[in-house]
Amino acid sequence: MKRKALFLFAVVLWTGLVSLLPAQDYGSNLETVLDKIYMKAASDFRQGDFSEALQGFRDYMKAADPSDPRLADVFMSSGHIYRYALKYDKARAFYSEIIENFPDSGLNMWAQFYIARTYDEDGRFSQALDYYNNIVLSVTVEDNIKKIAQDQMAAILENELNTGELEKALLSLPPNPALKKAYVKLGQTLLDRKEYKRAEHIFSKMGEAGFTEESERFVRLARLKGEFPGAKIGCLLPLSGKYAQIGSRLFHAVSHAQDYKNRFLKEGQKLILLKADTQSELDRIPLLYEELVRQGASVVLGPVQSEAAELLKPYVDKYKVPVIFLMASDPEIPDKSPQFFRNSIRVADEAAALAEYGLKELKLTNLAVLVPDDSKGFAAGEVFKKKVTSYNAVLSVFETYNKGDTTYTPQLQRALDSFVDGLFVYGTNAKDLQQLMPSIPYVGLKVSVLADSTLFDDYLFRVLGDTINGTIIATYYNTADFGIMEKDIFDSFKKRYNYSLDQYTILGVDALSAAYEAVKISGGVSGEGRITEALHSLDEFRGLCGKISVLKNGDFYKKIFLYKVIDHRPEPVKAELDGAHVVEIP
Repeated sequence: MKRKALFLFAVVLWTGLVSLLPAQDYGSNLETVLDKIYMKAASDFRQGDFSEALQGFRDYMKAADPSDPRLADVFMSSGHIYRYALKYDKARAFYSEIIENFPDSGLNMWAQFYIARTYDEDGRFSQALDYYNNIVLSVTVEDNIKKIAQDQMAAILENELNTGELEKALLSLPPNPALKKAYVKLGQTLLDRKEYKRAEHIFSKMGEAGFTEESERFVRLARLKGEFPGAKIGCLLPLSGKYAQIGSRLFHAVSHAQDYKNRFLKEGQKLILLKADTQSELDRIPLLYEELVRQGASVVLGPVQSEAAELLKPYVDKYKVPVIFLMASDPEIPDKSPQFFRNSIRVADEAAALAEYGLKELKLTNLAVLVPDDSKGFAAGEVFKKKVTSYNAVLSVFETYNKGDTTYTPQLQRALDSFVDGLFVYGTNAKDLQQLMPSIPYVGLKVSVLADSTLFDDYLFRVLGDTINGTIIATYYNTADFGIMEKDIFDSFKKRYNYSLDQYTILGVDALSAAYEAVKISGGVSGEGRITEALHSLDEFRGLCGKISVLKNGDFYKKIFLYKVIDHRPEPVKAELDGAHVVEIP
């Protein structure tokens, strides 16, 4: 109040004196006074002394000519001060002054943006969307402002609105390419609720936004949903022979998923499994595939051997019935035929996630790699190495081992001699790591171990020594976020088979879900590559441990989760990593 009184006294005194001055001196001196008031207020604002800044801006507003262009900046800064104080109504009043009084100012569109932000921060999302949308549709807006507004609109639509609010917003807003995920989210929610007509309407709106092909596919899905034509799914797995255990467990997973889905399907629309035992022999696979096609299989799940791809290629090119390889580790399989897909553990993704976590979160600077002496091991090690070098860290040691080795002392000793603080380990199977992990403290190597999902094994958790700094495991397997449906599948499987679904066996569950979705989208038409096309189009369909997408090359991609082994048990790790860990295969 004292400052305000002094200012008013100065104004009165100045008014009395100006009559004694020539007109040009009056204008010049007033401008000087205004300059000082503005500069002081702007300085206070920059230094965070908002109460002083606000008083200065008020003084400036009272003394300045209404057309003074600097008023736009004064209004903007005053609005910011009230926004920081969460007094959104007052903030909007100042931003509105810019829009009303300075329509040609460069701050005009920013004022509209900050009005949208205040509504957004205040939880008044409908009003925020209106302002954001005006910015997006304006032809005079700078691209950077428009991009921010689009992102904010998408964030509100994807995260803040319930189904009713989201539908109302999307139907009232003009079609906008930035809202693609919101269209898909709402449409899929309506499909889950069996509200097919409303879903079709939303997907049609998505087509108006420019996503014509995806819109047509989703509209077709909306029309077919509830009218699932039923399907025969082939299982081309080693149910006997040296791979019998893994083949049988995968078939158990597929069979269990089939039973669960059939509970909700009408008679005549159910999934039927056609079983073919490869006996773990490669030369049986092509003829068994041909027999499954003759029996009417729409999709074939399996085989598990990567080497089968070359043998199968002429047959799948002839019959066009897609094959989803399970467990096959060769990342080049999908490149061999458009009908080849692969649902496997993508070690490249795991290696990238582990490297990023070790470098960003654990602050590791000098690392080592220990991988199998084969092309897959080298590929995983190279992904890890590329990440390390991109962070300007050092990869001092790159060692290999042979499958079945019983000692790793020489490799670990070289890591010890190089004073590494982190070790990336890739295992071909649990036995490799069962030998390796106890060797680390034996050698005296005290490091953070970064391991792929092979280490995600109940027995191996028990052998991890406490002398290791810590063990981080990357895997897409995650039971922590199970919903009711996922928990039901998981629990009932254990009761039925007396063992749990793990990161390997759920490959069968997810492969059947992918086949089911593709048959729905295609309407069950197996000829002319329709189901293959539908498989390639799958984007974020529901898998047991989260959303799954099919990459351009036909690989299934799932989100990577990290675990730290504490007291011989895995505990989820929260980490801010750079985006999705998709390692695209050329």
